[in-house]
Amino acid sequence: MTQLLASYAVDRLIFGGVAGGVQPGLAIGDIVVATDLVQHDMDASPLFPRYEVPLLGKARIATDPELRAGLTKAAELFAEHDLATHVSHVERTFFKMTVPKVVAGMVASGDKFFASSEGIRDLRERLPEVCCVEMEGAAVAQVCDEYGIPFAVVRTISDSADENSVHDFPRFAREIARHYSKGVLVRYLNAGNP
Repeated sequence: MTQLLASYAVDRLIFGGVAGGVQPGLAIGDIVVATDLVQHDMDASPLFPRYEVPLLGKARIATDPELRAGLTKAAELFAEHDLATHVSHVERTFFKMTVPKVVAGMVASGDKFFASSEGIRDLRERLPEVCCVEMEGAAVAQVCDEYGIPFAVVRTISDSADENSVHDFPRFAREIARHYSKGVLVRYLNAGNP
């Protein structure tokens, strides 16, 4: 990411992908547009408060409100109008997907792939605002923040980050994720967003 921003005239960045659902009520196929991101496994204490990125002076990195609003609208349009034509009935049935919810909220990143209810309970206790968990978004947010590049992050819930995630994630990533990423981005660009 650093090389990309240093080598090209990037003036904004949209980062997408999949995540495990943390917030109760989120289901496979729902979409989270990040309001801010945190590295859930960052702990440089006692030198810095837990979650704070050393020398950055912050633990949570906010996304750009304008990009976030455009992505939220694009995700809503994709979910309502395009999903059924992009993702097969077989896959939607397998994952019990209907019309996905689109929510805005905190995304947590770290080096851990969550695959247990106990791990998710612990994360909810430590960071109750977290909607979903993934492995890259907060690092992208940190680099964009340091370069002063407006950014947004959109994640599709691929699994429930519990014992079922090792079964759900591979199939979702293989059969569905690309349709969401492309579909939301096409909706975003077709709406005249820069």
